[in-house]
Amino acid sequence: MLTDIIQLCIGLEEQAERTYFALHGVCSDPETASFWKHMASQEQAHIVYWKALLHLAETGKIRNIVDDPEGLIAELKQLNAGVSAVVDSAAISDDCDASFLLAYRLEFMLMHPAFAAFFILMERETGETSPSRVYDAHINGLIKALKQRQRATPLFELVSDSLEQLWARNKEIARQLAEIRELRGLLPICMHCHNIRDDKGFWTRVEHYIENRSEATFSHGICPDCLKKYYSEYMDD
Repeated sequence: MLTDIIQLCIGLEEQAERTYFALHGVCSDPETASFWKHMASQEQAHIVYWKALLHLAETGKIRNIVDDPEGLIAELKQLNAGVSAVVDSAAISDDCDASFLLAYRLEFMLMHPAFAAFFILMERETGETSPSRVYDAHINGLIKALKQRQRATPLFELVSDSLEQLWARNKEIARQLAEIRELRGLLPICMHCHNIRDDKGFWTRVEHYIENRSEATFSHGICPDCLKKYYSEYMDD
């Protein structure tokens, strides 16, 4: 299911990339046209990151941080449909105000906490530079452009502020989602050796099971009862 989630995210990014290239193609102002081309190239970079994440998921090198994958898949499918409807209904034209409002609506819909959360996880699992920094530059670039346009169109002051606040809130949600991993439900554990059966039916040591599903790591020691039971000959009276 993790790969299904990532593929849906790739689909969202591809829709955004096509939209920005379309805006670049119809824009007559060289500076604004360059901005749309830059936005499209950033979306291409996002897609590269998602495909790298997809490869990690396919090879089992990244943990699932989603408590309800089926619910998230349904949510992302609905989001894909919503983005398609927005793009299809928009008239791609040389109208700057209309183009920036379209970009705002697009990025507003794409600000799902799962995006940044998966990228934070990718950074921690691979040690690579966080793609979330690229997202920061992308969103902040649009916010800056919207603020510049508010001189001519006051509406963009409200638009840019709302986008900025939403992005800050979603980054915090993403950070918490990436950091908090809770073990929930019934764990099938052997009554003798205490190994745990995982989702694939394999039995594994309890510490390995927990380490793979949380941020916890184990260090081994010995409790007083076991010290007395197994090493009593080495204990002083």
